[in-house]
Amino acid sequence: MTKYLIFNNDVGAGKSNKPGSPEAVACDIARAVDMDESDMDDYIAYSADMPEATFEVLKKLPIYSIELTNEKIDSWNNDALRIFEQIENLKQNVEDSRESLSDAVQALASDARYSELFNEVDFESQINFDDAFDSMLQRTEYVFSKTIKVMFGIKRVNSAEGVTT
Repeated sequence: MTKYLIFNNDVGAGKSNKPGSPEAVACDIARAVDMDESDMDDYIAYSADMPEATFEVLKKLPIYSIELTNEKIDSWNNDALRIFEQIENLKQNVEDSRESLSDAVQALASDARYSELFNEVDFESQINFDDAFDSMLQRTEYVFSKTIKVMFGIKRVNSAEGVTT
């Protein structure tokens, strides 16, 4: 079992992990836990016993630490990664749906403004679907992120206080 330290990566520094490497898997898991719009290159990981990790820790604390075995790496690549990719796909579909509905509401509002019967009706303020979309995604992301934290034992490092949770 190897412990990896995961840092925010300064993309301008030109550092990245080799795709498919244990370090890249560690970064992918961190990205899955964060569930934001981070890209793979936004993270950099080093084996904790390597000089690069020590040098990086002198500059800043890692955001995560994780211990990976070959079995955990295989589990990520062959199982969890597919689920993560499907959640990302769902997020894109929800965003596309949100845009499509927003366009339809705008068209309705535009037509209403020129209507003799409905020109005083504010349809835009009557239709709010953002909360429904946000709620749908947040619960899915939360459950996935929490499961990944437990299954892979990733620990967040509190950079303000230097403690792990």
